[in-house]
Amino acid sequence: VAVGSIVGADQAQAQFGQAVGFNEMMRPKFMRRDLVLFEEYLSLDEAQKDVLKALYDDYESSFKAGQDRFKDRMAEMKSQIDNVQDKKRILSVILTPFSQLATENEAMAKQFMDDAQLILTPDQMNEWPKFERAMRREKEINDSELAGENIDLCVHIRMLNLDAESKRMVEPVLDQYEIDLDQALINRSKAVLDTRPDLIKAFSQDDWDLYERSREKHISYHVQVRDVNDRYIDLLTNALPASYKDQFREGALEAAYPRVYRETPVQRLFNAAEKLDGISDDMRSQLSALDQLYRGELRTKNETLLAKLRDTDPKDLKDRIIYEADRFKNETTQRPGDSLRDAFLERDDLGRRYVEQVHKLLTPEQFASLPGANRLLKDPSADDSSGQQKYDSNKVESKDPNSTPRSNKTPDAAK
Repeated sequence: VAVGSIVGADQAQAQFGQAVGFNEMMRPKFMRRDLVLFEEYLSLDEAQKDVLKALYDDYESSFKAGQDRFKDRMAEMKSQIDNVQDKKRILSVILTPFSQLATENEAMAKQFMDDAQLILTPDQMNEWPKFERAMRREKEINDSELAGENIDLCVHIRMLNLDAESKRMVEPVLDQYEIDLDQALINRSKAVLDTRPDLIKAFSQDDWDLYERSREKHISYHVQVRDVNDRYIDLLTNALPASYKDQFREGALEAAYPRVYRETPVQRLFNAAEKLDGISDDMRSQLSALDQLYRGELRTKNETLLAKLRDTDPKDLKDRIIYEADRFKNETTQRPGDSLRDAFLERDDLGRRYVEQVHKLLTPEQFASLPGANRLLKDPSADDSSGQQKYDSNKVESKDPNSTPRSNKTPDAAK
C-alpha cells in the first residue's frame, strides 16, 4: 500500500519492486533443493551430508527469524509515514527495513557458505569454484530479458549421457563455457545492482528519463550472456562426436530459441499423416518425401529467423523500456509491435504450401483427421464471412523473453 502511494499504478509498482529487488529480499538465497548441488559437485559422504542438512536447518531458521523482524519493522514504518506527503521522505522510510533485510540476508547466506566449506576435504575444496559457478547458474540464469539467455548448456550436455571418451573430448570446451558464462552472469548482476540507486531515484522523483537511461544500461549485459550461449552452442557441437552433434545442437537451439525452433503445427501434421492407417506404402513414401523437403526448407527459414531475432531482440527490449517510461509519464503511446511478424508469416506460407500438397494426396476424411489440418490450409490474414479476422494473433501475455511477444503471437505458434 505504501509503495502504491508513491509509484501509483500496478505496473509501476511491479517495476519499482523489480528495481529495488523486493522479490529477492523476500525469499532465501538458498533452498533445500540446492543441497543436491553441494552433494553432486563436491561428492559429499554421508556424514558430510548430515552436517550440511543441519547447517541448512540453522540457515532456514535464521532466515525465518529475519522475516519476522522485517514484518515488525514494516509495522513500525506504517506509523511513521501516515500523513506524510513528501514522496522522497516516504521512500526513504520504506527502503530502510528493506535495506536492513537485504544486509541480513546476505550475511546469513555468506555464513552458510563459509560453514559449508569447513566440512570439506582439501580435494573437495579444489572443486569449490566449479560448484560456485554451478550455483550461480542455478540462481541467476533465468534473470533474462532476451531469447537465448536463460539456457545452461551444461544441462544439455548432461542430458546426452555421454560415454567416458565423449566426455573427455568435450570437457575442455565445457569447462571454458562455465568460466565464460559465469563472468557474463557476474557482469549482468553487477550492472543491475549498480543502477538500483538511479532507478529508486527515478521512482521517487518521477524522473522517467532517468528510468529509461538506467534500464537501457542493462541491455548490453543481457546480450553478453546470450552471446556466450550462442558461441558455445557452436563450439560444443564441434567438440562432440558425430553421433551426438545433431541431438545436442537441435535440443540446445530449441531450448534457447523456442519461438523459432519448437515443432511447428505442420511438422506435427506430417508426423500424424505418415502414421495414418489405410494408406498405401507408395502414399506413405510420398508423404515422407514431402516431409523431408519441408524440413529442409524450414531449416533455412529458421536460420534466417534466428539471425533476425538476434538482431532485433535487443532493439525490441529498448522499445519496451521506452514504452514503459512513456506510460509512467502518462503519455499516450502505442505498444511496440512484433518485429518478426512478417518473417513468421512467410514461414507460415511455406508450411501452407506443403499442407496443400498433403491435402491433394489424401482423401477428405483422411486429411480432416490430421491435427489442425483445415485450419492450416487457411491464410491467417484472411477474413471470414463475418468480416472478423479468421486468426486472432494478438492475445498473448507473457514476460518470458523466449516466448512469443505479448502483442503479436505468430500464427504458427498457436496450438
